[in-house]
Amino acid sequence: MTQGGYLKSRREGRGLSLRKVAREAGVASSYLCRVEQDQAPPSVELLQKLAPILEEDPNVLLGVFGKISPQIQKIIAARPKQFAAMIEHLEGAPEEHLDEMVRQVLDGKW
Repeated sequence: MTQGGYLKSRREGRGLSLRKVAREAGVASSYLCRVEQDQAPPSVELLQKLAPILEEDPNVLLGVFGKISPQIQKIIAARPKQFAAMIEHLEGAPEEHLDEMVRQVLDGKW
């Protein structure tokens, strides 16, 4: 699925019209349509506005578009070597191992 396709899928999955979402996000529906068709790049600010409308975690939505929130940038900047090494080594990890690692971190078992 493309980046814009992901956005469109989230919108349609919630039964929301393009015009309604564009209005709530404060952008033209023609622009949002171009974003959904991968013809225009969304800004970090737009993705952060869309996240609650589409009931999506803002960091997930930003990640789909290859962007990082200022909050995550700050976390990475505090320990750049550790995060770079970890991410590089996780590249080929099986999905179930990543899911288990996330569960352990969220449960405080790390």
